[in-house]
Amino acid sequence: NWLVRYDPQLANDPGLASSKYIVSLYFTIVTLSTVGFGDIVPANDFERIYAVLLSLMGALLFAFCIGSISDLASQGNKTEMALDECHRGLADFLRHKNLPPKIQQAARQQML
Repeated sequence: NWLVRYDPQLANDPGLASSKYIVSLYFTIVTLSTVGFGDIVPANDFERIYAVLLSLMGALLFAFCIGSISDLASQGNKTEMALDECHRGLADFLRHKNLPPKIQQAARQQML
């Protein structure tokens, strides 16, 4: 049993059920968030709760940053696609109207 290995006294004391749940929550969150257990470990329930909250806040902050970066990248792609669409529309219009090359060049320069 992992609890016996972590804290034998806590594992054998039936009166500390809330502490057992807090330790279980701490190990679950630290494992799933891939933070790792490290050299400095929380010694009491308050420190474990604090470590769990910090791990969750860190995960939320990381998710927010990744979402923001993804949103910025997709906005750049939308702008690029809209500009390409305008260039294609202009090229189609110029080809349809059969304008002189000098005017076509001037129109393309104006689009840039």
